[in-house]
Amino acid sequence: MKSDLARLLLHPVRQRIVQQLILNGALTVGQLADALTDVPRATLYRQVRMLLDAQLIQVTAQKAVRGATQRTYGICREKMAALSQGDGALLIQQMLFGLAGAFARYFKNPDADPVGDMLFVSSCTLMLSDEEFAQLTQTIGQAYEKVLRNQPRPDRRARLLTMISSPGGEKG
Repeated sequence: MKSDLARLLLHPVRQRIVQQLILNGALTVGQLADALTDVPRATLYRQVRMLLDAQLIQVTAQKAVRGATQRTYGICREKMAALSQGDGALLIQQMLFGLAGAFARYFKNPDADPVGDMLFVSSCTLMLSDEEFAQLTQTIGQAYEKVLRNQPRPDRRARLLTMISSPGGEKG
C-alpha cells in the first residue's frame, strides 16, 4: 500500500520540482519556472504548495520583492529519508512504467527516427567494490553536472537519460 508521501511524489511535475531542488539546493518558484519552461507558473505554485503542505520541501529563505514575499524552497531531507522501502520500490516501479509509456508514445509516432534521435539502450553487470561503485557514480554525476543546467537553444532538444542501479545478484 503506497503512503501519502509516495503518492505525492508520483506526480510527474512534483517529481521534476523535487529533482530541481535536489540539483540546485534551493530555488524560488521563478527559478523553478525558468528550469521547467513547459510547466505553467500556476501549476508550479499549486504543486509547490502541495509539497510544502506535505513537508517534503521547506521554505529556506524569504524576502520582500516589489511588495510581495518571495520564498526560496529546499528539500526537507528528514522527511524524504522517512520514505519506506515499499515507497522506494513503488517510486522505482512508477518511474519504469513512465519510461515504458514514453517509449510506447515515441514508437507510435510515424515520424519516430531512432537512429536520428540517437536512441539507445544499454545494460551491463559490473564487478565493483563499494568504493569503486561510489567513484563511478561520482564520475557520472560530474558528467551530468556539466550539462544539466544547459538552457534551451535552437540547436538543443530535450533528451531523457535514465540510469538505474540495482543489485546484480549475489554478493562476491
